[in-house]
Amino acid sequence: MKIIKLMGGLGNQMFQYAFYIAQSSQYKHIYYDANTLYEEMQKMGRGTIFDCFTLEGPKRTLNHKIGQRCISLLHGKHPYFFSKLFRKAHSWHNDTQVEKYLVEEATASDGYYEGYWQSEKYFDGCQEKVRAAFQIKNPLPEQSEKYLSMIRNEENPVSIHLRLGDYLTPENKALFGNICTEYYYFKAISYIQGQIPNAKFFIFSNDIEQAKSLFSNYNCVFVEGNDEKNGWADMYLMSQCKHNIIANSSFSWWGAWLNVNPAKIVTAPQRWLNTSKTPDICPDDWIRI
Repeated sequence: MKIIKLMGGLGNQMFQYAFYIAQSSQYKHIYYDANTLYEEMQKMGRGTIFDCFTLEGPKRTLNHKIGQRCISLLHGKHPYFFSKLFRKAHSWHNDTQVEKYLVEEATASDGYYEGYWQSEKYFDGCQEKVRAAFQIKNPLPEQSEKYLSMIRNEENPVSIHLRLGDYLTPENKALFGNICTEYYYFKAISYIQGQIPNAKFFIFSNDIEQAKSLFSNYNCVFVEGNDEKNGWADMYLMSQCKHNIIANSSFSWWGAWLNVNPAKIVTAPQRWLNTSKTPDICPDDWIRI
């Protein structure tokens, strides 16, 4: 039996669910553990992947099929108790200490998987299933429809994502800071313009006012109106651009990966974290700057 924990923000959950999809194609007894996910996202004012995408419902989670059976076996214990018990009794798998693709973790016969699994290699061969899973569930907000029309009317729309806001806290700055600097964006924009002279840039950020101050000299469109709860709409709009400049963020990683333009150019920073190397996080055809 395999159990994959769902946790973290939207992009992290998507990596974990993509891993779950790939594992489901090889193993019969596989479940995801979402027992703490909803409370975690509620505290942060965010939605879960189940709020955003047309995914398989919660029947595979520990809360239901296996969790309910274990509640009776454990005399009323919460199913989270079972996940802790299972983790102790079986192998526990985690990728956060290594930050690269671990083939032995992906091919283990059973265990509890508590990690991020941030590489396309973890769902290699299942890309179309993953794309099909991450179709947006709800109509776009009205303001996003306006930007979608603008994007589709441009010959070469390019998304630029700036992760500000939460990335500026001391803890996150130590982990993610000083990577996607103004110089990174300058080099990425210059590279795109060298390949696509008529590129039109659409700026996405969780602090759009600060983004405006950084990009005031560029001819671009600032995408506004979406908060943490409907950030999925920004990700969708990124995916509708023909090319993407991403931050060291799983959120814009997925915006670029879900872009189906076969000739897309995606630029990403050379480093993803300050604490370790992440050699497998980006597909080989993305441009590292």
